[in-house]
Amino acid sequence: MTTQPQLVRGALLKCLFPFEDKPDLPGKSPHYCLLVESYEHEGKTFLIVAYGTSKLDAALQRAHPVLDIPTNLLSGSAIDANQGVIHILCDHLAIIPFDSKWVYMNFSARLGVFKPEHAMQPARRNLRERFERAEPVIRAAAISLLREFLATRKVGLKPGARLR
Repeated sequence: MTTQPQLVRGALLKCLFPFEDKPDLPGKSPHYCLLVESYEHEGKTFLIVAYGTSKLDAALQRAHPVLDIPTNLLSGSAIDANQGVIHILCDHLAIIPFDSKWVYMNFSARLGVFKPEHAMQPARRNLRERFERAEPVIRAAAISLLREFLATRKVGLKPGARLR
């Protein structure tokens, strides 16, 4: 059975995030991306997602604010809880169509930090606090990307966006 990903705050999706060399096409390999926003335009649904990677190096840390998400604090996911950490680059976003060319429709996960009982667990409380501190940076990048999309109607990365 295929399920529709949940488009809720703190959702992670498995996406073919675009790369600099082809900024308006799906990437070649899947990445776990943080859903920032869904947007309806001309009868189609678009998603703004923040890039996620399991490999964080010094160049990425210098280039982007990073939100680290331990996989054992995800709910409803197919990610192995022992995988470690997903690093979300808070200002490296793409706007993509919500379709199977870009998004794996049979996968969704969510930060397991929003239920009242999660506040009693230090690791979950800490992740929620870090997520809430990252949200203004993510939202500012999303607003900039959405303005670019509305002006150009081009999906993918904002022109000039660089990973490193």
